[in-house]
Amino acid sequence: MAVLRMIFLLVAALCWANALIIAGNGAVMSDGSAVLLISLTVAMVYALIGTLTFFTQLYLMRVLNQARDAAAPLRRLTLCLVLGALSVGLVMLLSLSAIAQRIGEGVAIFG
Repeated sequence: MAVLRMIFLLVAALCWANALIIAGNGAVMSDGSAVLLISLTVAMVYALIGTLTFFTQLYLMRVLNQARDAAAPLRRLTLCLVLGALSVGLVMLLSLSAIAQRIGEGVAIFG
């Protein structure tokens, strides 16, 4: 159970890290154009994904703690949620890599 919780929390942290970096870059690199608005919108989407991931693990852990002998459907649901979280985590890692590359070039992420 601790491994499941760590997977979900790591994915949520990656989402929030992306959101903070995008919002910060948009605020710093904004030149009065729509860069800040786009950056804040995308940052809010990343933060929402992170929040949903966090609450998914919270409620999943609560359900798993109440149902000690997890039936097959509950185990399948858990497997699907974990695979989904790992997929989101992979996308967040790729996104973080692309963000780091854009920042390394010295330009706004969405500019």
